[in-house]
Amino acid sequence: MAAPAFPAEADARIRRRGELALMLTSACVKAPPSWRVADEVDECLLDLARSAEARVRLAIANRLADCPWAPPGVVRFLAGDELEIAEPILTRCLALEEEDLIALARLDGARRLMIASRLRVSEAVVAALAAFRESEVLDRLARNDGARLGEASAADFAAVAKGERELQIALAARDDLTAGFARALMAVAAQTVAQVLARRFPTLERRAVDEAAAGALADAAASDPEAEAARLVARLEASGRLDAAFVLRSLAGAPGPVFDHAMARLCAMPVGLWRRALGAAPVRACALACRTIGAQDRSVAPMVRTLTRQGRIHAVDDSDLARAASAVFADYDAAAAGGALHALGGGASIAA
Repeated sequence: MAAPAFPAEADARIRRRGELALMLTSACVKAPPSWRVADEVDECLLDLARSAEARVRLAIANRLADCPWAPPGVVRFLAGDELEIAEPILTRCLALEEEDLIALARLDGARRLMIASRLRVSEAVVAALAAFRESEVLDRLARNDGARLGEASAADFAAVAKGERELQIALAARDDLTAGFARALMAVAAQTVAQVLARRFPTLERRAVDEAAAGALADAAASDPEAEAARLVARLEASGRLDAAFVLRSLAGAPGPVFDHAMARLCAMPVGLWRRALGAAPVRACALACRTIGAQDRSVAPMVRTLTRQGRIHAVDDSDLARAASAVFADYDAAAAGGALHALGGGASIAA
């Protein structure tokens, strides 16, 4: 049995491992490792980084942040590290995939703000960030020319912009604004901003311009089941009553949009993205969603069967359903499941 290391010996070992980590990082930055050893290099550097001091992890993060072929496991680990260490990775690292960024966006607001500052932010990542409806994050995205603002995030931007004229102005000034996004913004914009949008998009319905100028959004929403569902879910979330149990109860009630809005909100994704995921691969989407919101794996089968009875999805064999649900719960934790669900809604071709 080996004798326990004295503190000085332990400190020396940590220093040596830190030096080795920095040497390996420098080698990675200098040239991409051969595909034959890339996984081993990633695993070795990740092991060294996990036991390294904060100053060493920060040095690794700064060196890998501008390396296009940075080892993916290491950069994902550093992106979830202390904020000072995570910042160079979250703001600059090109080795982070879209799915990584969507999963990281679920961690905290500080990380979402860093992701919003990236040179390029895809439409799916913008939608994931916007779903949290944080003013500072949305303002940064609105002023980031490299962020792609798609119509999937328009409702979230509009909800926050309703009370923030500076955000309205920043959004209205974007060159890439689509007519659909403009329509959502016009419904909540101040009259002067709505007039700017009307000049940019003269083909938009005059009714939308008039409603925006008159502030008639609330009246329009009152007769809109989608808007009503969104408002109900927002109230439940604000009061702390929006949880997995409510989602399951809402599905058991009469068919309607409340289930979709509740599930989308708990999964931090636009409702349209959730519906696309459900349409692309129903069983997988339900299993990933249950995993994301903290429901048990036994909730997947009743959810699928209810959706089948409602005519929203095709029937699935019970044995296939059980296997698919078990596989998702075995392969994903909650954060990873959320990222996979976002990717599925974004157009990933994955069979149920």
